Order: sequence, then structure tokens, then C-alpha cells
Amino acid sequence: MPLWQLLYVITLPHDFKTDNAKADFEDGVLTLAIPRVKEAKPRMVEVKAKKAIGPGKKGAKKVTKKTVAKKRDSKREA
Repeated sequence: MPLWQLLYVITLPHDFKTDNAKADFEDGVLTLAIPRVKEAKPRMVEVKAKKAIGPGKKGAKKVTKKTVAKKRDSKREA
């Protein structure tokens, strides 16, 4: 049983794979190996529409921050 105990807590960013962490204690030196998650690269996603509704056509609505906020608030109230 050791005569002393050391507890040190660190908070890691979310981009570390803590499930794959490895620790080694040799000659009084603690070595931690914690791999990072590969960065997600932006990608282009093609969206196909069967029927396009352009500005000024029947059924087209202009989307603004105000209309989005109203829709969001109405969902919260429901």
C-alpha cells in the first residue's frame, strides 16, 4: 500500500477519444496518451426538389429572421 496518494483532475476538450486513453507510470513519470478525434471536414450536400417555387410565385414565402423567430416561439408555446 502506498504511503501517499495524488489526485489530479483535468478537463479535456470534446475532441479527445477518452475511451482509447492509455497511461504508463515508469520511474516516477506518468505518461498519458489520449488520441484526438479526426476533424470533420465540411462537405457539400446536393438537394433536389421536384417542384421549385421561385420568388413572386403563388405559395412562396420570404423567410426572414423575424418569421423564423415567430415560428420557433409558437412551437415553444404549444
